Amino acid sequence: MDKNIFSDNFNRLISQKDIKIKDLGEKTGIRPEKLSKFRNPDDSVNPSIDDLIQLSDFFNVTIDELLGHTKEENPQSIMLDFITSILKLAEKKYFS
Repeated sequence: MDKNIFSDNFNRLISQKDIKIKDLGEKTGIRPEKLSKFRNPDDSVNPSIDDLIQLSDFFNVTIDELLGHTKEENPQSIMLDFITSILKLAEKKYFS
């Protein structure tokens, strides 16, 4: 497993969901200390298969996507990610 790719994907998903590590831990059952180590590729903690299942279910992505084993992104998925990010920013600014 390329830990840089996993960490990048994990950090991107956390940002997109705009969730704190503590809250993610409560929702997935993974200790926040362990989740924090996933964010840094230099830490020696690899996610277990159970961790990957919990994270993929929570973020609604495949384990392959978490690990960076995806097909080349198409323009539609890139645009969808962009629009989703913009809507979340707008929601935070105008509806919080």
